[in-house]
Order: sequence, then structure tokens, then C-alpha cells
Amino acid sequence: MAAEETKNQIPSSLREQASDSAGRSTTGKIREILKLLSQAVSTIKIYPSIHSSLRTLIDELAGRFKSFLDEHGAIEIGIQERSFTYAGQPVFRDDHAVRSLPFFFFKDGMQILFFYPGLDRQEIVEFLEIIRRESFLPPDEADIVNALWEREFGNIQYFAPDDFLESRVLKERDEWAQQMHVVESEGIVLSEVEIKVDKDNFGRGRIELDAEDRVPAARSDSASTEIREVESETDGQAGDQTGAESPLHKASLNEPEIERIEFMIRSNRELPPHQEYIDLLIEILFLEDSLPMFRSTTSVLEQHFMDMVQRGEYDQARLLVERARLLRAHFEQEKNTSKAARLDEFVKFARDEKILAVIKAQILSQDIASPEGLMDFLRTFGPSVLQVLAEVYERIENLDFRRLVLEYIRAMAREDFRTAINLANDHRPLLTREIIGLLFDLKNKKSIPFFANFLNYTTKDIKMEAIDALGAFEDETANKIILEFMKDPDPEIRTRAALRLRYLGDLGRLKQMILQAQSREFRKKSPIEQKAIFTYLGKSRTDEACRYLKSVLMTPSLLSPKVTSLRLLAVDALELMSTDGARAALDRGSRLWNFKIRRACLQALEAVAARSARSEGQDHLPPEADAP
Repeated sequence: MAAEETKNQIPSSLREQASDSAGRSTTGKIREILKLLSQAVSTIKIYPSIHSSLRTLIDELAGRFKSFLDEHGAIEIGIQERSFTYAGQPVFRDDHAVRSLPFFFFKDGMQILFFYPGLDRQEIVEFLEIIRRESFLPPDEADIVNALWEREFGNIQYFAPDDFLESRVLKERDEWAQQMHVVESEGIVLSEVEIKVDKDNFGRGRIELDAEDRVPAARSDSASTEIREVESETDGQAGDQTGAESPLHKASLNEPEIERIEFMIRSNRELPPHQEYIDLLIEILFLEDSLPMFRSTTSVLEQHFMDMVQRGEYDQARLLVERARLLRAHFEQEKNTSKAARLDEFVKFARDEKILAVIKAQILSQDIASPEGLMDFLRTFGPSVLQVLAEVYERIENLDFRRLVLEYIRAMAREDFRTAINLANDHRPLLTREIIGLLFDLKNKKSIPFFANFLNYTTKDIKMEAIDALGAFEDETANKIILEFMKDPDPEIRTRAALRLRYLGDLGRLKQMILQAQSREFRKKSPIEQKAIFTYLGKSRTDEACRYLKSVLMTPSLLSPKVTSLRLLAVDALELMSTDGARAALDRGSRLWNFKIRRACLQALEAVAARSARSEGQDHLPPEADAP
């Protein structure tokens, strides 16, 4: 009661002012959201969605949406030709027709745009991507209403009246009639016939006849009766003939032929409805003599194909394309170039970027009912589908489908490794590492020069993978690229490159490495990187490397830990080298006054001797006796 009395004591004018203030605050928030949305659309037309400026803008837009939706619920935006409205009041206006976001929606018949609680950043990014894609299409192809209908966002909806779409369909139909030159000839008007087929009733096995249909059917029955009477007379005459064979007897079927026909009939009855519908369309095209009607039926074929793709019926879509190709080959053989060309258009439509865009959206929404069926369908696109698969690979959660995608990329790379290299990207670390492993498995030395592309990458793991693959090639070109990796600012990458560097008999490169080890900058490198370069010198087993390592070993330490560390690394490299000169250098080092160096040399000499003994023992080992 106290609260009600207090409320009643507040003057009505003040309550109205508070209400107006709250309304203005809500309208202002909507205006800011729409301004941010317009800015994001303008920015995404220039920069990719991963660009820092656009990413910041999208984060702010997502935050504004979430804050408002959590507080007020759904947002309903009215769309006029040049402005957006909220609660019947204009809140955003842009009169520039080229960039106007309200006009972009309005021109395709959209009247209201809804945003619901639960809208997240991912949906906003995909919404912006669809706007960007449609804005770059030619005016006669772009349709934001159709694009949003294909995507089916969960928290972004729209309203576009049917009469607007119907008027567009009728207009396009009239334009088609003009292009087809539909004319009247000898009292017959060639016009478009709409084909309606109830696919659910294909297998019912019942045909309904009206009164008009029964008249010719009755005539057919009487004609059949006459035929049977003639056949009975023929059989009687044939029975009178001695040694003569009747025509009907000649036409009789043997047992294997009857079984084959029964099998064909049984198989046909077991066809699923969707395959029957496809076969029906293909048969209509096969029998159609009128080219305008042929074109009309192929338009039905295209629409049916798009419907199947949108429903995820990939096996059926692939079957339809295969049937169309077979029919196209028939028309080409029959020299019917017009029909063959129209079916070529259908096959091209089935490989269009719009189809790939629908499939890409389905993959990103993780709506993959049949990974194998989808992959079989995508194979029909050939190499053109690889870029789409590369774009979505990192975000595929279905492990079976990811495996199938990788197998397909591997199969294409075996034919031409360049197709795989073109898919590598610094922003696709998972796929790029798989591609590097694939190139390593192929062992094709022609691919080595392409590894230089990875020098400019920023992802550390990719560089490491590339260095490991190069180190396995044992090729001079690979060595040159590894040397470039040794200039990387990251010490771990430089170390990995030094460890993978191979001595292949190039004394010039060996001298270059010795000069690098003699420089002052070398002492500033990490011990691991220093050891990697000394290991390369030890593996070379050359006199030049031995002389340099011996000079390092004999350098006085003068209580300098860094010099002592280099001398110990030289001991390890001489042990690895194991030549006569290396053993002589270690023997001399074992008599030096420095205890650490002396002990390291003695241990190295023992290791070299043990390794040599094992090697000689294996050389003189008698062959194993056969087991009893």
C-alpha cells in the first residue's frame, strides 16, 4: 500500500517525462547498434573478417546486441527505402543508394528484420558475410531475402511479403517467354507447362480414370477382344499345319529371359520415390521434341537439384547430375547440339559457386548427416571444391568428414602436388601442417622450392614442420632454404634449422658455417643453437671442420665460462666426427691442464673406441646358425 500511495503521489507529468526518457534511451541504443551494423557492413567489404579493425568492430556490435537483447528481448527493425525504424520511429537513415543498408534490404522486398536473444558473435559474422557476398553480385543475381532463407539463422529472422516475390517471379516468367520467342503456329500455342508430380504416390500402383479416360479404355478392351479372337484362330490354323511353327511360338520367351524380365520388374518396383522422380524427369527430357519445353523441364531439374542440396540429400543430387551427363552424351551422339548444350548449362549450374556456398554454410553449421554422401557429391566438383574445403577445414567438428576431406586432398596432390601447396595458408595451421606432411610423404623433389613460401609465415609450428620436412630430403636446394630459416629471429627455429642442415659435400657452405661460428655474434647465441652448428661441422667429417674444432678445443679458457662451454661443444663434435684427426685432437686435449676439458676428452676417446670396437665386432660376427 505504501508503494502504491507513493506512486500515486508522483505527478503524472513527471511519470510521462520518465517514460519519454526511457524511450529515448532505448531508441538511442537501437540507433547506435544500427550505426555499428552499417559500419561493419562497410568495413567487411574492404577487409576480411579476421582483420583487427573489423574484429574489434564486430566485438563491440556483438556486445551491444547482447546487452540490449538481454534487457529488452527481441528487436524488431522496420525497413523503408532509405531508413530503418524502431517502434514506428526512424532511427537510422542513409540516402546514398549505393551504400545504403536500408535500401539493400528494401529492394528485395524485406519489410521487417528481427533479432532475438541468443544472438552470438558467430551468427553476426555469418550475417555480415552474406551481406558482403550478395552486395558484390550483379543486381539481377543478388537477393538478400533468398540468401537469408537458404541460411536459416536461429536468431535472425525477416519478413518479406509473398506478393512481392510473386510479382518478381511473374516478371521473370514474362522475360523468359520473350527470350524463348513463344509464338502461335498453325493454331497451336507453344507455352510453358508446369509439371506437378506427387512423389509420395509413385509406389501406390493405382491410376485413377475420369469419364473421358474410360471411353478410349473401353475401345481398347473391345480391340483386345478382337485381337484375342484373331490369335485363337491363328492358333487353330497353326495346329493344322504339320511341322510348321506359328509366329506366336517364335515370339515366346525362354526361361532365362523370363527370369530376367521378372528381375527387372521387381527391381523397378523397389526403386525409392526420389529415384523414380529423377528417372521420370530424365525420361521426359529424353522424349521431349520441343526445345522450349525441353528448356522448361531442365529449369524444373535445376530447382529440384537445389532443393535436394538444401535438404542435404547429396546422394540424390549426385545421381541427378550423373543421369543428366548420360543423357547429354546421348544427345551429343545423336548430333542434337541444342539439347546437349542445355544439359551442359545444367551441369555447370550444378557446379556453381551458389551451390558451394550452400554446402559451405551447411558444413559450418555442423549439419552433416552423411559425411560419405557429402564427400562423394563434392568430388563431382573436381579441383574447384578444394578452396572451399580448405576454408572450412579448421572448423569441421565431424572427425569422419575431416578425415574424408584430407583423403581427398591427398588424392588430388598425388596427381599434382601444386593443388595441395596452393591450399597452405598461415591462417590454416592444422591443414597446412597436414599438407607439409603430405609433401614429405610424396618425396617429390620438385616440391622443395615451394617450401621457401613458409619463410614468411608467422606460425611457429608450421615453420618447424617445414624445416623437419626439408631436412629429410637430402637435397642442396633444401639446404639453401634451411640456411634461410637459420636467419629467423626466433632462436628455436634457428636451432631446429641448424640441426636439420646436412653436409652434402659443398665445401663453400661448410666454410660459410665455420666463418659464422668464428664471428662474435656466435658467442651470443644460445648453447643449443651453438651445439647445432658444431654438430653440423662434426657430421661433415672434413679436415677443414676438424682443424677449426681443434682450434676451439685448444683455446685457453682464462676462467671464461662461455669459452669453456664452446670448448666442450667442440669435444662433442670431434667425438661425432671420429676421424683420425679428431681422435688426435681429443688425445691432445686429454693432456690439458683444464680439468673439465681433460675429463671430457678422455670420455670422448672412450666412446669413440667403444663404438669402433662394436663396429669391428659386427663386421667379424659369424653368421647365425639355423634354428633346429
